[in-house]
Amino acid sequence: MNAEHTPSEATVPARICEAVLEMAARAGPSGIPDTGVEVEVRGGGALPPPRELELTLSHEMQHAMAAAAAKFSQLSGDLGATVLYYHGGGALRLKQLRASPDAFAQMVLQLAYHRTHHRLTSTYETGQTRQFRNGRTDTVRPATAAAAAMCR
Repeated sequence: MNAEHTPSEATVPARICEAVLEMAARAGPSGIPDTGVEVEVRGGGALPPPRELELTLSHEMQHAMAAAAAKFSQLSGDLGATVLYYHGGGALRLKQLRASPDAFAQMVLQLAYHRTHHRLTSTYETGQTRQFRNGRTDTVRPATAAAAAMCR
């Protein structure tokens, strides 16, 4: 589900998905969550229980999907991550210094990428403009000339 560039920010549909998953986790023996709400279909009667969709895929599509899965396994198998816990400060300290914790994190990502690959990378930060008339979510792209100068 993608809520990018819509009047709704991503947290709203994300919360809806979380609620649906919580309901699914409480599903009874029928596999259908008991919400306590009876849904009626026009003309009377209850909705039929959901049924599994059976898709018929061409051999070409099956081959493309298998190739994509193999490529994903190859790429993800070469992925490594290290977590560094820093206890010398955090968001509160940055705010005391009148710095944005989000901006700081974005510049840390740019600096780390620059030190590794000797160039900036395209990153994505959500910018909230919903407090303004006709406001919505938008994006902030921190790969700028100022970021490049800081990394050098």
